[in-house]
Amino acid sequence: MKKFILIILLSFILSQKNKCKPNEIYNEEKKSCVEICKNDEYFNNVTSTCEKCDEGEKYNQDKKKCEEVKKPEDKCKPNEVWNARIKRCVKKQIKCRNGKIVGGKCVCQYGYQLKGGECKKIIKRCRPGYVLIGNKCVKMKINH
Repeated sequence: MKKFILIILLSFILSQKNKCKPNEIYNEEKKSCVEICKNDEYFNNVTSTCEKCDEGEKYNQDKKKCEEVKKPEDKCKPNEVWNARIKRCVKKQIKCRNGKIVGGKCVCQYGYQLKGGECKKIIKRCRPGYVLIGNKCVKMKINH
């Protein structure tokens, strides 16, 4: 019975040790976690020192190592963008003034060209002796 109680007590102590934050260690005398590192640091049990993860990383308590912090916008699909206001990925809005969206792309109507997500009217000038018909310069016919 004493062994059973000792095993339960030891497992309780070990479970308490695992509940310490990365910047804390378990104090046997106080039977609680004690902060020993700054809040943005973790305690390295191997070197017995407080250490910091590199820029863009965070300490993973379960894996006992620093890992790259994923930004929310990194989780968006290629056809999505991160909306900070509602804190989620939303479908990209395709601008297509003076055209229509076909297969996820803006297709401009005749006489317009896509520039900056907008179909802009093509203003074409022809050299002397030519006239603009539609979007092509055609040589003028001279009747004698």
